[in-house]
Amino acid sequence: MEILYNKNMVEKFDVIVIGGGVAGLQISKLLSQAKLNACLIDAKPDLLKLNFYTLGSYLNLKEYGLTTKVIASQLSEVVVHSQHLSLKKNCQAYILDKYQLHKELLTQIQANGVTIKTGTRVTSFTTHPNGEMNQVIDSQGKSHQARIFVDATGVSGVISRAIGLQDKILKVATGLEYDVQYLGSPSQAHLFIGKDIKGSYGWIFPTGNQRAILGLGAINQQTKSNLKQKLDSLFNYPSIKSLINMLKNK
Repeated sequence: MEILYNKNMVEKFDVIVIGGGVAGLQISKLLSQAKLNACLIDAKPDLLKLNFYTLGSYLNLKEYGLTTKVIASQLSEVVVHSQHLSLKKNCQAYILDKYQLHKELLTQIQANGVTIKTGTRVTSFTTHPNGEMNQVIDSQGKSHQARIFVDATGVSGVISRAIGLQDKILKVATGLEYDVQYLGSPSQAHLFIGKDIKGSYGWIFPTGNQRAILGLGAINQQTKSNLKQKLDSLFNYPSIKSLINMLKNK
């Protein structure tokens, strides 16, 4: 069913949050708990369709009103690997299931009455004579007014970049990941640095059920250009061979 509306009609809210990632969802949840009329806007049509599915975190889950379902694995140790050493550090942290985290937050803000607009791309904004923002306009020409605007779009900087709060050109890390069979301890995460993977950094995050995420990230543009080749080469490193079964990748 096609929904028609007058693009000149203006919707009004107390607060508009732009960006439906973890930050935008959490902010929207706090706003709804404060009984504010909040609207969450995101360009993606589905907030549960993600680019990556794990997060390392030290969050106190109870403090944030989250259940243990968001935990992919609970960590007690992190091992840092480089060319000449392997350093172990005790910790109390989690690898979070990002899909489940988004799902819980989304369910909570829907229950609390937050207006959610997916598939809605903010293209411009207008300001009062005093310079304060008063509305954002989406790609269909529809206006959304609020007293306060929160830019939770991260490096995209939909609003913050336009008003000078974020650099026009950013150095952004790019990462690639494999879902692999994991042979190591489910309570142990691994980080890889140093000469062997010069210009990049790697990780193994256990996700339960003898699975893990093997990933490689880089900021340097030259390294980014052959990131998949570098990630594939990790399977030949002795320290990684002992932790994953490279023949059992999804």
